[in-house]
Amino acid sequence: MGYRKNLTKLIFVIVMLFALPLSVLAANDVQVSDLTYFELQTADTAVLVTITADGGGQVTNFDVESNYIDITLDNLSTVTFRTNSGSLFLKITKQSGSDDYTVVPSCPTTVATLTGTGAQVVLRLQVMTTDTCPVTPPPSPPSGGGGGGGSYIPSAVSGTIKINGGASETYSSNVTLNLVSDNATQMMISNDPNFTGVSWENYSTAKYWSLNSGLGSRTVYALFKNSDGQQSSTVSASILVKALLPNQPAQTEACQVTCSRLTYDLYIINPDGSERHMDQTRWAKKKTLADGTLVVSFEDKGLDNNYTDVIVHINTIDCSNTIVSTEPSTASWHHQIKLKIFYSGVLDDDIVLIADDHVSPDKTTTININDNANICAAEEAAEEQPENPATDQAPGATGSYGVNEALEFSPTINTDKSLAAGAGGLLCTSGSLIKLPDDGNPATQMDSAVYYCGADGKRYVFPNPATYFTWYVNFSKIIIISPDQMAAIPLGRNATVRPGAIMVKFPSDDKVYAVAKSGILRWVTDEATARALYGADWNTKVIDLSDAFFGDYTMGDPIYLADVINPITAAAATPAASGPALLTYSKANGCQVSAAFADTMKLGDNGAEIKTLQQLLQCLGDLPVMYDSIGHFGPATEGGVKAFQAAKGISAAGYVGPGTLSALNKYVITPAQ
Repeated sequence: MGYRKNLTKLIFVIVMLFALPLSVLAANDVQVSDLTYFELQTADTAVLVTITADGGGQVTNFDVESNYIDITLDNLSTVTFRTNSGSLFLKITKQSGSDDYTVVPSCPTTVATLTGTGAQVVLRLQVMTTDTCPVTPPPSPPSGGGGGGGSYIPSAVSGTIKINGGASETYSSNVTLNLVSDNATQMMISNDPNFTGVSWENYSTAKYWSLNSGLGSRTVYALFKNSDGQQSSTVSASILVKALLPNQPAQTEACQVTCSRLTYDLYIINPDGSERHMDQTRWAKKKTLADGTLVVSFEDKGLDNNYTDVIVHINTIDCSNTIVSTEPSTASWHHQIKLKIFYSGVLDDDIVLIADDHVSPDKTTTININDNANICAAEEAAEEQPENPATDQAPGATGSYGVNEALEFSPTINTDKSLAAGAGGLLCTSGSLIKLPDDGNPATQMDSAVYYCGADGKRYVFPNPATYFTWYVNFSKIIIISPDQMAAIPLGRNATVRPGAIMVKFPSDDKVYAVAKSGILRWVTDEATARALYGADWNTKVIDLSDAFFGDYTMGDPIYLADVINPITAAAATPAASGPALLTYSKANGCQVSAAFADTMKLGDNGAEIKTLQQLLQCLGDLPVMYDSIGHFGPATEGGVKAFQAAKGISAAGYVGPGTLSALNKYVITPAQ
């Protein structure tokens, strides 16, 4: 389309606001003599706006449409456009022609200078209400031909680096690098400012790193590169490596902590003394970032339930450099933030991370577990005495059998399978649950499988939901990882049903089995024995497992009535006549029961009060509604009681004693007369 036809469009179609100050230099050459105004519709919202072209530019041709301008450039062409508004942005894409041009945008993209450097090229200019900084690359990336060699230039890449979250000093040469870049796809890290012998690697926000040996200031350098090949300038961060003070324990070889034996409880303390723990789904929500950082968002009072009162980031992948950081608090209450550290299931430390989150916002703390004397001593003891010797007889495999005893012998899958601590992977921390992201395809099953990370560094799959729910009450602890990360974790055996939680049977076998430690099946020889173990409704506590999973178990001795420890008697299983009525619930009045709870309750108990307890816990959100309220106090109910106790500031013992009864009975209402 020629220049004169375009001039007609400028005047009559999109309306030039001022007389058009363009002049013809030669055939098909257009000079922008003075500041020139164009009215265009925004490409994304179709709103009429005004942009300008600076005077002094010239191009081969303008083709102006209602919502874009096509600009033809050659080696004598240059023009600068401006939106003149902080809420409007320019988008430039190549339409056709050579790769002999440059586009130098600002960031945000409110200004763009287009320059031709050789053969003709057509670029399209559009106005957007959303910034495309860095500028969207052309549909077909430049191939590097003659002239300018494919010189489309997006916004420059930049980035920052911190060591141990910005700490000024460390006692270890092993550190964590924190890297931030808006548009990098690759990075290069080195202790050498010249990056000698270093290659590009995929960009990530965290990297474990070894500083140059010795004491004193140590510096790490970083470069970033985007998808267009643009490279940042070198950035760096320094930290002072100090010697241990005389009263600090030396980090000997015996004090290299086995990370897979560590577990954590991050929690906050409110001004009224109540605690909110990371595993209490009523008071905390969790998500895991791509770099393995766990973000815990706490609710303090429970009034607005927005879970933004305290937000803490914790990365425990490298336990010698556990990094904890906080976001500024928006809550009116001041909170103390603490971290309990358990080693091999034993509480070894309770650290105050932040005494007042309003006084110390945005604080980052780095914890080296190797410096903890208690845990070092536990590590030495663990090295001297192996866990779960192979010669031990699995409890409950022969002779007597009790439901509570079976549950106590197998509190975790690590214990149940006697998994010794080994080379636990960074993405498979002992005791954690992992799965793949949902691929959106209902026909595939791999993305629905959940795995338990064993102490040996392997992943153990739950073969079906029924098995999973004998160990866990909900899915709140599951971490999503990528397929590549999952493939890097060795596969272990199938997880088996938690001993004592429930009985099992198989389609090709008429027998009903109780489960003992290590997946040992014990035939429950008759109905009287089943009643003694699980109560009058024992038949509701049996799950069917596919014959395909029979090989996951081994056979033990049968269980006879005389073998049952603490049998459930008919009297114990009979609901008390004075027990509370069924739970009543309304949105107006909340969760209520119509009569007081009278008796203490514990694992293995049965009765009407247990059923009412389950209904109340479900109403309060402490017990998943997927469980039937059947009146049997099993592992799921135990977990619900612990959640209730923790929310009420009661020691989370998992059984209903006098203190818990008092808290439960606050939900009692007096029936209308």
